[in-house]
Amino acid sequence: MAFVKKTVLSSIVCLVLNGCNTSPRGEIPFFETSLVENQSLMKPVRSISNFDDSLSCMDKLLLKNNVPSTYITSKLIPDASGKVFVSVKDMIVTSLSKMSRSSHAFEFVDFETDPLKQDTVQNITTLLLNSGDMHIPKPKLYVSGAITSMDQNVMTKGTGLGIASDDFELGMTSDLIATNFSLELHLGDFDTRTILPGIESANELAIAGKGDALDGGGRISKAGTQFSLSAAYSQGVGPATRALVDLGMIEVIGKWAEVPYWQCLSLDQTHPEFQREMHDWYREMSSSQQIEFFANALHSGGYLSTRETEGLSQELKQAILTFQKDEGIVITGIPNFETYEKIMRHYVTIDNNGRFKSIGWDDSEKRNKDNDNIWPDSKTNETNPLMINVELQPERKEYSVNENIAFSVQVNREAWLYCYYKNSNGVLTKIYPSVFQSAPKVDASRLHTIPPNNNADLFALTMSKPGQESVLCAATAQKLAEEKIPDLFKTDFTSVNAAFDNISLQNTLKGLSTGEITFGTVNWTVK
Repeated sequence: MAFVKKTVLSSIVCLVLNGCNTSPRGEIPFFETSLVENQSLMKPVRSISNFDDSLSCMDKLLLKNNVPSTYITSKLIPDASGKVFVSVKDMIVTSLSKMSRSSHAFEFVDFETDPLKQDTVQNITTLLLNSGDMHIPKPKLYVSGAITSMDQNVMTKGTGLGIASDDFELGMTSDLIATNFSLELHLGDFDTRTILPGIESANELAIAGKGDALDGGGRISKAGTQFSLSAAYSQGVGPATRALVDLGMIEVIGKWAEVPYWQCLSLDQTHPEFQREMHDWYREMSSSQQIEFFANALHSGGYLSTRETEGLSQELKQAILTFQKDEGIVITGIPNFETYEKIMRHYVTIDNNGRFKSIGWDDSEKRNKDNDNIWPDSKTNETNPLMINVELQPERKEYSVNENIAFSVQVNREAWLYCYYKNSNGVLTKIYPSVFQSAPKVDASRLHTIPPNNNADLFALTMSKPGQESVLCAATAQKLAEEKIPDLFKTDFTSVNAAFDNISLQNTLKGLSTGEITFGTVNWTVK
């Protein structure tokens, strides 16, 4: 026994001395591992709300109704409850930005007067303003409001069950908690510092919390054991606040601009359970089933030439990357839930009973070909055709001499874009791509305005003579064979009529296409 005690004591002394004398250099693999383990477990995703598509819808409405660009700013949006620690003002800026991507309806005036929040940008701004080298435009509107209430534990529900005997005991509990909070927003006239009557939004949201626990213990002979299992679910206030901000901004801007904003709030994707339902569907698939899904769906959507793929091929990665770019989500080129959810928006709608149903994905429901948002059945060889939409801004049939016009173009997936303007004398000129707007490929994430309405000084389309005029735009899946008729493409705003004989421009462009091509045109009268 004495020998054992001495051995144990000697071992402890050796371990202590060895630990005190060990150099960190001998533990380099351990420290290297920390660099890897310190990385995030999840890839970043785009911060969105249920109303993300609704904001894009509002952007189109504002553009279609020719809402002029307006300077706007925002007060700090306080939290009267003192329990919601989020930056509502920055969320408002993001909402306005999303509603102005193509329409350029709003320009946010960013100027901070709080001396405790001065930074390098603000300090330089103050110096330039004082020296007269900078001018800040006066806003026309400002956003006001507050998080007006946060009522915690409005409703609670708890259940419990327990059983016991001489040799064991077992208990189970389950709790539900509901917390409500509300956000109110208004628009004010900056000139008079008055709140515009009738331009308001007041919405409330419930945040759910749930907890489950299982406890137990038992005895075998003289030995005993105990265990405890618990799981808790609590929704964060950040996404909930973003949803309220997006909804509130759609309402106040829609009322101010007098556009039918309710059309943008009736989209199926604004249903609060949409993402959760899609996530359940996604988790039910194995990795191989997910690859098969992406291949089939992107083929039907027109992004992939064939649905046959061996695993995550380079072609499938490129198709996923292009789709992600068109949808304005984080571009990774790999399958993930964020991309899956965007795809399913082309296959899911809500039936008359409020339940989600898949369209064109099984035999239960066939696709309505009049609905451009729904892709063809993934089990057929039919693919979603490349489409283009061209609209005049402002949208009218008649214009006056010396009046300027613009037009918007949107494609349903990434494409090469070519646009030609025909004046009242029959002279055709290429106006896109041009030296002013040089990007030959456009994506589906936004409307493209020609000339760009955020920089009207670049060039203008001015009506100079009475007669019939038009614009023809072509969207192609592959670049046209420009080298066959170079004079049709190499010069901007110069007549191209001599580049082709006795053949229409549309047929000429078709002849230069090696793949899918579609056209959009608008006509108007100059008086």
